Amino acid sequence: MTLRQRERFAGAGIGGAAVLDAGAGWYQCPACGALFVPTLAEYVKGYHTLTRRRLTCPACGKRGMCRHRVVR
Repeated sequence: MTLRQRERFAGAGIGGAAVLDAGAGWYQCPACGALFVPTLAEYVKGYHTLTRRRLTCPACGKRGMCRHRVVR
């Protein structure tokens, strides 16, 4: 396997993991407490830590570090 093929394989793996992780659970808005699932584009572009991601809440419109929730 060439280096270019390995890079494509790694990119596909990271992209697949992002799609699965984006759809797993919800994010909780720190301002209003609403639970929501972000769009894939917003998920990928958002600054993040292990348990939080900077997203815009669709309910109140505020942008903040939303906590990832797996169960309601």
